[in-house]
Amino acid sequence: MVLTSQQITNFNVFRVRLATSLRKMYDREANPHIRLMLGHVLRNVVLLPIHFREGHYLSANESGVTFGENVKRSFIEESNGMRVPHLESAIRVPSEHLFKGNNLNPAGVMTLLHEYSHIVLPTTAYRYTKRIGLPYHMADELFADLLAVRIANRTSIPKRHIQSHIIRRQANYGGYPFARAVIEGRRTVERELPVPRRQTAPREERPRNFIEIPVKRAEGTPFLPHLRRR
Repeated sequence: MVLTSQQITNFNVFRVRLATSLRKMYDREANPHIRLMLGHVLRNVVLLPIHFREGHYLSANESGVTFGENVKRSFIEESNGMRVPHLESAIRVPSEHLFKGNNLNPAGVMTLLHEYSHIVLPTTAYRYTKRIGLPYHMADELFADLLAVRIANRTSIPKRHIQSHIIRRQANYGGYPFARAVIEGRRTVERELPVPRRQTAPREERPRNFIEIPVKRAEGTPFLPHLRRR
């Protein structure tokens, strides 16, 4: 067993608190594009299994060190004579990077937030990525970083660990001043992802439950059913 019983308890407490914070962020967010993305991150926190690996990192080579992965597997399942496509996701993270003793390591938490933030992006995210001079394929990493930092700032993670994560991630963006823009607090994303104008008055209805999408789930982490919105 990779984790101790105390580490499992502390991790589950962290997940519940993180899901609660994300629910509040989702409910209060006015920008529909960002609100959609926060909803997907919340869904990941509640549903995605975590596969813990021994050691301080997953892999290392001349390109750098990998501390976490969001892995996806697609497959086809036969059901009532129909071929139904499925997509499974899981997060891999080294236990000694996520924990210091029995307590969560802030640097490892930042890695985990980044992996949780790998989501299906709206088209506006790709337009924003192109507008700032980055190639389309960088949108996934860019918004995983932006969302992770946004969420971390609403948690108890010390600012120095958030800034350390931002500076470490700068190497992925070449000449684009990612670290400076984020640390200086420029809210360019909100300007580039504007709230669309409504032609009619908004309907008074409860938001749809974005957590009820069927997902095949591997064993390893609890489901937290009490966080589902009925």
